Amino acid sequence: MADTDPLTLNLQTLRSTSIASLVRGKIEEQIISGERQGGDHLSEQELTRTFQVSRGPVREALRALEGQGLLEQKKNKGWFVKRLSKQEVEQVFEMRDILDKGMARLLVSKQDEPDFVTHLFELDDLVGKMDIAIQRDDIRSYARLNQGFHDTLLSAAGNDHLTKTYRNLMCELASHVVKSLELNDAMRNSNDEHREIVEALKAGNEGQLCKIFASHRAHTRDRMSTVSDD
Repeated sequence: MADTDPLTLNLQTLRSTSIASLVRGKIEEQIISGERQGGDHLSEQELTRTFQVSRGPVREALRALEGQGLLEQKKNKGWFVKRLSKQEVEQVFEMRDILDKGMARLLVSKQDEPDFVTHLFELDDLVGKMDIAIQRDDIRSYARLNQGFHDTLLSAAGNDHLTKTYRNLMCELASHVVKSLELNDAMRNSNDEHREIVEALKAGNEGQLCKIFASHRAHTRDRMSTVSDD
């Protein structure tokens, strides 16, 4: 069970977001970092106590996370962190294949836009931070930074519909991330590919970017298939 982590809410925060959104974001972060893993049960009572909020926002957050593909509700059993079979993992990566090609085209088309250099700087910074996480063997930090890297790529692509669809796919895989990164040299190999992605972006080479995306996708799929259910 996660340690007590009260949500400190001030008036400014309340104006910009809802309590349910804060709860949803916290649970999502816990799943991505491996604090809550595939198959773990989420008790509404535990969550209300942990976050010191009422049940209404907790239920709203759980429904939103189900919509994202992070949770599933089992009849008469409650809420669980979603865990995919090997076949389901394969299907998710088939969709990512389609989306990656479109994202590569969009990314290269944004080369001359003012924010693009800022996105490149952010990607370089994330790769550097992931190197530090690797040196410290800090898988949870790496997982969070990895999510940030892919979110930044989506932001650079500049298409809200792509971002929503792609991120929902990544959410379905979230409970597999930490376990897959525990495999030999997984973090190092993954971040080497991240670095290659950034270099291809800087060069504006769509063909090379598609090739690296394909390699990165295949290696990630193989690791996640290894740790998924039969």
